[in-house]
Amino acid sequence: MLSRILAAPVLLVALSLAVIPLAVPANAADPRPNPSDPSVAVPATEYKSAFTAYRKAAFDEKADWKQVNNAVQAIGGHAGAMKDGPRDQPAAPAMNHGGHSGHGGHGQ
Repeated sequence: MLSRILAAPVLLVALSLAVIPLAVPANAADPRPNPSDPSVAVPATEYKSAFTAYRKAAFDEKADWKQVNNAVQAIGGHAGAMKDGPRDQPAAPAMNHGGHSGHGGHGQ
């Protein structure tokens, strides 16, 4: 019984050791040049700038800063630019969307 238990691992080790000599000649005959050899010829590198296809941004004509400041002041300052409508209108009523019924039954 003990010999059967030990037979499988011993056979596996023996087969593994038998395959090692087959792998060594394959590595020894590697046709690639040694990367640490400074005399090996290498292909020339080509430099391509990341800015080759760069296009300068086309801006509209510059506005007068005083006119721009006056326009921002007229809408209520920088925070006023985020408002949806004129300041004297009340906010639109919230839409009734039926709660979470439109989720398709997630989490039920």
